[in-house]
Amino acid sequence: MTVDEQNELPEATRREDEFQRQLSSDVQSLREKLEWVMHIDGSSNVRGAGVRIVLSSPRGNTASRAVRCNFKATNNESEYEALIAGLALAHQMGAENIQVFSDSQLIINQVQGEYQAKDDIMIQYLVVAQCHIKKFKSCKLTQIPRERNWQAMFWLI
Repeated sequence: MTVDEQNELPEATRREDEFQRQLSSDVQSLREKLEWVMHIDGSSNVRGAGVRIVLSSPRGNTASRAVRCNFKATNNESEYEALIAGLALAHQMGAENIQVFSDSQLIINQVQGEYQAKDDIMIQYLVVAQCHIKKFKSCKLTQIPRERNWQAMFWLI
């Protein structure tokens, strides 16, 4: 190996190291920008309460859950149960950024601070939901009309 070849080797190694650092940084930046999408719905009637969650990863993989609650709950409480269970599922699956869609105007607006929770139970649900939301780098909540929430419409109960 000539002297020139020996001098080029460290430069090539430095360039490769810089390339690897930049690539790693780019991958992390892309991962942070990718959003998971979740549709939630809660329902309650005389037969009981339940929730439905449809969670989609940035790659398009989907996890769907339908859960019957083993306790009496109002419709709004069921909506909070859906939000909390969905956020827990998303966090367990490694989501960092999430977009949540729900047809519950009350729940979305309470979580966003536009409506005040007045009932003690609703205040407790709100606090738990906010604790789960803090686990994400970003969490956007959007209220959509019921007919546009077909992914999570709940017919279990």
